[in-house]
Amino acid sequence: MLEPQRSRAIVPIGPKAAIVSAAMLVAVPLTSMRLIPVETKAPRTHPTRSFQQADTIVDRTVAASPGETISISLRSSGGGVTICSWNQSQVRVRGVVSGTLARQTEVLIARVGGGVELRTITPEHRGDWINRNRFEIWVPTRFNVNISSAGGGLSISGVEGRFSGNTGGGEITLDHVSGRAELATGGGEVSVTNSNLEGSVSTGGGRAVVQNTSGRVSVTSGSGPVIRDGVASMTPATSSASATAYQERDEINRSFTLPAKARVEVVGMNGSVDIKAIDGNTASVEIERTARSRAELDCNRVVSRQVFGHLFIESEGVCENRVIQVRHRMVLSLPRNVDLTVTGVSGPVNVGEIEGTISISGISGNIDLAQAGRRSRISGNIGTTTIKLRKLDAGGLELSGNSGPLKLYIGDELNAVVRVSGISGSVSSELPDLTFHKTAAADYYAPIGSRGPTIHVLSHAGDLLVSRYRE
Repeated sequence: MLEPQRSRAIVPIGPKAAIVSAAMLVAVPLTSMRLIPVETKAPRTHPTRSFQQADTIVDRTVAASPGETISISLRSSGGGVTICSWNQSQVRVRGVVSGTLARQTEVLIARVGGGVELRTITPEHRGDWINRNRFEIWVPTRFNVNISSAGGGLSISGVEGRFSGNTGGGEITLDHVSGRAELATGGGEVSVTNSNLEGSVSTGGGRAVVQNTSGRVSVTSGSGPVIRDGVASMTPATSSASATAYQERDEINRSFTLPAKARVEVVGMNGSVDIKAIDGNTASVEIERTARSRAELDCNRVVSRQVFGHLFIESEGVCENRVIQVRHRMVLSLPRNVDLTVTGVSGPVNVGEIEGTISISGISGNIDLAQAGRRSRISGNIGTTTIKLRKLDAGGLELSGNSGPLKLYIGDELNAVVRVSGISGSVSSELPDLTFHKTAAADYYAPIGSRGPTIHVLSHAGDLLVSRYRE
């Protein structure tokens, strides 16, 4: 039986500009551990985030031997992982579990044959959630890494070994590493520098950089330039190779009759999501899946189900310990009065004139909204967010914890108030009658027209631009 223990070596860790969660290790035969919530004070230059629970902090060191493997499974929560080498026969983990489900997140750590297994468990959560976990891991110089993550960046430096796995979205950075890699991300920049490497590193979308690297490693991008020693290329040959690599495909086409104001939820797509608003009560679902092989395609399942009139569409992996790369292209036609939730997408999200509530979170890609809907909330995303605001419901609009440029296009008749609470970036307006007033070091206020519902921008990393809406 597994013996539950509580982590005792707990120290504060300074926050970094990371995005999502990751890993920890313990040298006992098998440990089930629920981390202890610790209230931490934010640095003075950063405002407290109203949506965030108390951080949970862990700092542990365990014995390990060179040549072993750390297996990291973050499929339920995702996570940002930084792995560095040191000249000790130990593994050390420092991490912060942060976000909506911080207190409910459980970490299982076990010694297994040939290494250590780390697994996070997060309860199923329907609705808004924000995940800002981050972990730093030190391993012996000769060590193997295997990772399976719902999303989050991966950085490995100074390590010799085998590196395998995939993340739903986020950067992959390899520096001063040697050995063999089979790594993939659904979207985000990949970088291999100062290394001697075999195998492959790929991204579904984003820049791919190779610098001062020997070996036969293949570094590719599905929709971005490949920059090799300072020379960028995006040749037809590159595109052809990408198309050939993803030659297996199939399509899913379904339709559903929805009641008025039904809830529609989209989770975990690896690719573009386009949502059209239509009249009537029929929803249509069109999904194209592509993969490198039929076996990879079979390891991915897209479930579309209707429960009590509500529609849920989710992508999930069904194969253990497999590195798979399945891309999706989704087109949804939805009745305009639905309540819409989109979560955990690695790719661009475009939403038409949906009139119900809109919740979008955990997106690695650009977001484009044709209008704000009722009580809309856009949170925890990476990329450019563009919103057209000809009108605004009394519930207002909240944009919290996003990273990237934010562009608001304001209609001539809109009456609202813009409140900015904690921004790392510039605030500017192209409207002659709109002026931002600075109320604190990173806080601003701007009335629009005769005032009205609030557009609240919280804890934003990027520039904010307000412009005039034009058809």
